[in-house]
Amino acid sequence: MPLRYLVVMRVSTSLALIALTGLLLFPVSAEAKSQRCTREDLSMKLSLDRKSYPPGEPVKMRFIVKNISGEPCRVVFPNGRKATFEILNDEGVVRDDSCQAYTQAIEEQEWAADHREVYRFRWGQRRTPENCEGRGVRAGPGSYSARALFDGARSGTVKTKRVPFIIGD
Repeated sequence: MPLRYLVVMRVSTSLALIALTGLLLFPVSAEAKSQRCTREDLSMKLSLDRKSYPPGEPVKMRFIVKNISGEPCRVVFPNGRKATFEILNDEGVVRDDSCQAYTQAIEEQEWAADHREVYRFRWGQRRTPENCEGRGVRAGPGSYSARALFDGARSGTVKTKRVPFIIGD
């Protein structure tokens, strides 16, 4: 086989592989993608099932995220966490998800106008443990607040306003 045919074959094969790889890595849909949802496109509301809890009783939360833009928009989650919550008191963060592991996969969702998602959380009144070892100690009586975090907006993680509650004796 003459050398020039071998070179042409090699180049053609390389181009075919590059083209195939490009198709696999960067799929193009027939429809144009909508814009990414911004913070302003979304309404977010965190509510608790009550304002006061006896020690040890789980705090139940409901977090609603709604597309209020009037247009479809895309939410993009950088990993398996879509939404989570934090518990705070006067000293700072009592509970967060720093000890949680999430899948490392990007997920895109198309949200139609007025689409809403409801996330439910339960906090068993335990502090996030030091060094993520064990279950953490029980949170004592006092004033606390909860806030939800949503990871799908274009600006990154968005936090809600704090919702106050009390753990009583």
